[in-house]
Amino acid sequence: MALKVINAVLGFAVTVVLARTLGPDSFGVYAFALAVIMVVGLPAKAGVPQLVTRETAKAQASGQWGTIRAVWRWSSLVVLIVSGVVFFGAVAAGLLFPDYFRSEPGITLAIGLLMIPLMGLALVRASSLRGLGHTVQGQLPELAIKPLTFLMLLLGILFVSGDVLRAPQAMALNITATAVAFFIGALMLRRARPSALDQAAPVYESRTWLATIIPMASINAMHLINTQADILLIGVFMESADVGQYKVAAQVSLIVAFGLQATKMVVEPYFSRLYHQGEHEKLHRLARGASRLNLAIALTVFTPLLLFGDDLLHIAFGAGFVAAFIPMLILSLGRLTGSTIGSSGHLLTMSGHHREYARFWIMAAFLNVVLNLVLIPIFGTVGAAISTAGTLILANGLGWWAAKRWIGCDCSPFSRLRRGGVVNE
Repeated sequence: MALKVINAVLGFAVTVVLARTLGPDSFGVYAFALAVIMVVGLPAKAGVPQLVTRETAKAQASGQWGTIRAVWRWSSLVVLIVSGVVFFGAVAAGLLFPDYFRSEPGITLAIGLLMIPLMGLALVRASSLRGLGHTVQGQLPELAIKPLTFLMLLLGILFVSGDVLRAPQAMALNITATAVAFFIGALMLRRARPSALDQAAPVYESRTWLATIIPMASINAMHLINTQADILLIGVFMESADVGQYKVAAQVSLIVAFGLQATKMVVEPYFSRLYHQGEHEKLHRLARGASRLNLAIALTVFTPLLLFGDDLLHIAFGAGFVAAFIPMLILSLGRLTGSTIGSSGHLLTMSGHHREYARFWIMAAFLNVVLNLVLIPIFGTVGAAISTAGTLILANGLGWWAAKRWIGCDCSPFSRLRRGGVVNE
């Protein structure tokens, strides 16, 4: 929880500094390039961290050190192969569209592609630490070291030079911070690495691992599409300043879902254990308690945004970002609803229903893209916010329905429990 708080504070501070330094136009260029990198680099990280954590923990418990050594090597190789494919694709795009890659958006995007292998390998290292039982250390590089380094670099450059940054320089600083987090994570893993690994011969289960990654990656991919499709399509249909304003709206709305992301790390192992032990009443009480905590945190953030959001945007980001107020409220409402029932998705994943749950997000992602294509040309950033918030509510709502129907667990804050653990209709 402390790490999540630190990450939220540092992430907000980085966004404030970037928005004020770059201005709406250049910040929009940076946000659009970052969204492209997140989507293009998805195969290098989607599903891999979850697989590494699960296989490392399982193999450590049974003393299968060769499996741990193999899954670490295999996952790193997957990241490097995908990154190589993306690199050659970028080279081909540069040859086909040389004028674009001489412009500020093109240069920013080209620099940002270096982040893909670093980001993927950093997640592999962090997941390895979590699998070994070093939960805090596994999250420290990504949640604290990277944003803190990025913030310090931004403030240091501004203090020394006094010049206004542009999007390419900001992207380069982001990559530097990612590299620092990666190397620190690698040093942590080296120190935590069990000595038994040095003597173990790698035991590969490539087919099994690949089959496991695909449904996990599907869920991650659809989550990412639901959070990046709007920014990408605004960049296609509208001006860079609109992208920058919408990025601020999206970033602020994420704070509303802080509780859901923080409790996820705590409840997921218990969801798995209680479900497989048949402890239905304890499972329901845990799910309900987590939902109540998530709702309380979400309301604590959403209420001041609703009452004073336009003033907060003006104070934090400047007058050029006040236009983000209405999209911010719409997105925050979607996050509020998701926080209320979002624990259902964690329960479905931990209980073995991840393939079925992935279908909901696939459907939501497809609908999100269609709605963005229809609504952005008509309503601009407000249309994008409606599309994203609506599909977030849809996917989380279907997850709540599925958990109640398939598992018999109502993950809403206001559910009641009958004797024996059966949820009241």
